[in-house]
Amino acid sequence: MSTEQAVSIFIGVTTFLVGGLDWLIRKWLQKHRDEVIREQGERIAALQIEAAHLNHKVAKQETVIAGLTADRDEGAAALAEEREQNATLTAKLEQQAAELADLAEEREVIRKTQKSHDNRIRRALAMEGRIWTQPVMKGAPPFRPLAERRTPIVSVLNLKGGVGKTTLTAYLAWALSARGYRVLLVDLDLQGSLSSLFVHNDELGRHAKEGHKLIQHFLADVAQKKPAKLANFTLPLPQLNPHSQLVAATDRLAYAELNQTVQWLLRVGGAGKVWNGRHDGRMILRRALHARGMSKRFDVILMDCPPLLNLCCANALAASDYVLTPVMPSVKSVERVTPLLRRVMEVKAEVNPDLKMLGLVVNGTQEKNLTPKEQDLLRNLPQQCLDVYGSDVYQFDTSIQQRVVIREGEYAFEAPDGRHPLRTTFEALAEEFIKRLPAVCRQPGERRRTRKTVEEGK
Repeated sequence: MSTEQAVSIFIGVTTFLVGGLDWLIRKWLQKHRDEVIREQGERIAALQIEAAHLNHKVAKQETVIAGLTADRDEGAAALAEEREQNATLTAKLEQQAAELADLAEEREVIRKTQKSHDNRIRRALAMEGRIWTQPVMKGAPPFRPLAERRTPIVSVLNLKGGVGKTTLTAYLAWALSARGYRVLLVDLDLQGSLSSLFVHNDELGRHAKEGHKLIQHFLADVAQKKPAKLANFTLPLPQLNPHSQLVAATDRLAYAELNQTVQWLLRVGGAGKVWNGRHDGRMILRRALHARGMSKRFDVILMDCPPLLNLCCANALAASDYVLTPVMPSVKSVERVTPLLRRVMEVKAEVNPDLKMLGLVVNGTQEKNLTPKEQDLLRNLPQQCLDVYGSDVYQFDTSIQQRVVIREGEYAFEAPDGRHPLRTTFEALAEEFIKRLPAVCRQPGERRRTRKTVEEGK
């Protein structure tokens, strides 16, 4: 065998062996690949199953987490709401605590104020009747002289009731108005007797409820510091003349008077505190009646005063030029003249230096002549007045006899006709009354000297 043959055989065998080996390798690789693919498929399937289980668990966990989150959010919201409620309650408690502290402080202030008021009232009450004659405080309205006003203001006053004050006031006003005087009547008696003489009770009741035209309404407005003019609280008096008017009252005047009295007691009872005289409760009528408008509208002002020195009476005396006192020839009536004169002197000394006694009018005498007892009482009266007052007190020559006395408040006012005894009596009394007034007082129908009349006179 040649070398070439051997090489050829070797190459053939080698090629066969290489081809067989290649086939074996390919078979093994294919088998191994198939096993790997199968194993990988099984592993992937197992992983997919496991992933599905995991996804299911995750879904459950997410559901649980969502529930827990919802519970947490709900709990957080509830907690926030509870915290807000707690904060609100805390704020309310703090506010209530502050309010309680304020109330406690206010109660303490009220207690101290009440104690102060009690002490003031106690000190004021200890003054007894001197409470109304305390010195006028700084800032009080000044007393306009009669020479400037020309309208006399007269208080008809006696510290005893039933002596004919209202009768004297009403019929003296009638007699003056018959002479042409423009008369203003002011009813200060807590019974309102003068008002009921001229105005029917139904009309007074209507004014009390609707009209706001009575003296108690005026005092109430002043107490509340409202702007009030007395001229707006007057009623016409057709029984007298078209220019005469009445400031009327009902029994409810007592409440307004009490209100002002309490305020006055609290002021004057203060220890060491200076009160402004503008709030002096005794100066209400002085401020009102001394206004220029009032002195231009009326020629005479008559005030029917209560039979005691209360706030209304103190107001009348603080505003008046004169006191006119009716007195009956009885022991009790004459005895009350002495304390009246003392009160007038006290008011004159501390409140109104211009106040004077116009005189005494004897009321209720016998028809013809005085009885011996009446003569003794009236004979001793001038000396009694001189001893107390320090000077003579004029006693009117005109007296009102018992047969012409009218019971106060029993009848409506009627102007007496020409034959009625009242007419002669009160005409004479009015004439004597006018003579007692100074010449500076305005006469009825007197022409005022305005700028126009002065220029015309030139």
